[in-house]
Amino acid sequence: MIKNYLKLTFRNILKQKSYSFINIFGLAVGITSFIVILLYVQNELSYNKHIQNAGNKYRMVEIQYPPGIQEQHVAVTMGPLAAALKSDFPEVKQSMRITGGGTLFVSYGEKHFNEENTCFADTNVFDFLSIDLIKGNPASALKEINSVVLSEKLALKYFSSVDGAINKVINIANEPFVVTGVMKDITQNTHIYFEMVMPFVIMENRFDWMRTWGSNSLDTYIELVEGVKSEEFEKKLPEFIKKYTSESWQKLEMYIQPILDIHLRSKHIKFQTYNYKQGDISQVYIFSAIAILILIVACINYINLSTARAVKRAREVGIRKTSGAQKEKIIFQFLGESVILVFLSTIIAIFLVEIILPYVNKLLNIELAISLTNWTFSIGIFILIIILGVFSGSYPAFYLSRFNPVKVLKGSVSGNEKGGTGFLRKALVIVQFAISIIIIVSTLVSISQVNYFHK
Repeated sequence: MIKNYLKLTFRNILKQKSYSFINIFGLAVGITSFIVILLYVQNELSYNKHIQNAGNKYRMVEIQYPPGIQEQHVAVTMGPLAAALKSDFPEVKQSMRITGGGTLFVSYGEKHFNEENTCFADTNVFDFLSIDLIKGNPASALKEINSVVLSEKLALKYFSSVDGAINKVINIANEPFVVTGVMKDITQNTHIYFEMVMPFVIMENRFDWMRTWGSNSLDTYIELVEGVKSEEFEKKLPEFIKKYTSESWQKLEMYIQPILDIHLRSKHIKFQTYNYKQGDISQVYIFSAIAILILIVACINYINLSTARAVKRAREVGIRKTSGAQKEKIIFQFLGESVILVFLSTIIAIFLVEIILPYVNKLLNIELAISLTNWTFSIGIFILIIILGVFSGSYPAFYLSRFNPVKVLKGSVSGNEKGGTGFLRKALVIVQFAISIIIIVSTLVSISQVNYFHK
């Protein structure tokens, strides 16, 4: 029976080439847009998820009340804060400081470069951020004051090999540093991105104010002990602040921001030393809604085309009913046709996505990719095909299966329907236009917000 339905489906596709092309290609374009947007949303939601125990790691944020200025949330903190948090609170498993090094002139032999992605960090930075070292010991790589750890990318650029980088001396800002480790290139799905890291103690020795409570110039991160609630920990911070700050700082407040929230939920925070390719959760919501609306428009287009062809399919249904076909089997046949069309559209969409992604990646400076070997993606595509097939094919299937065979064979196309499909099709067209307007407006708003954010 299923084999017979497949034959009928492909026979109808070949028989109605123009209709099939419009329907399949229309669905393919909609599914392509949906997949690309979905990959973008998935990428935005994946930031920092590679960090082990990320659910218990936080960034310290200050709430300041400068005279004549509204309260402001800032991510920069004091140098002694990390050590004080670790010593005063048993709830704090570890703390870590990091600050950007800016653009530094680096040379080795005849090779000279200006490196932008540099930083100074505490010795536990690799453990805290789950950065793997290809060469070197992560626990001791930054113990010596003149040590430096390079990314694999920089190691290959300077020494042509990872092995050849270890224990080599390079000049950074005209000072000698020994390469004590080579780390894997950091994933771009992180809010902290660097290619060269040096010991934080260098900054403390260079600037006295780094050791005082009167200056904010670095990021402080903590990891809470498993089971400690962030709300309970934050209640203890006011007394902690009073203990270490002067009266002029008594209006200062602090809270902890989950590291998983930093990328998308930091729009209100100023002076962020690190928030690589900062995003916005509202953009994620908008693009997710647009993706769903695009699929709805594609499904509506399919329904309109299917019901428009009801006249040509009516006689087929009438003959099949007079031959003894049950209503349920006719419904199953049309739903099957819909699922097969969606399947073909999805295959085309995947090819279109592969063609489009390099341009999207270049435009957005990200690294989106699809992988059919990824079970989550493959199962998601399979579920999408079934849902779209059933959703878009339901009305045509039930509508066509209701035809009265006697009236149809006599030439009454509408069968036992009183009003036909005219009203429904008009309503669907209106919905299509409404959704299209919403998508256009949402896109323009998103573009204006992104442009404003980058000004």
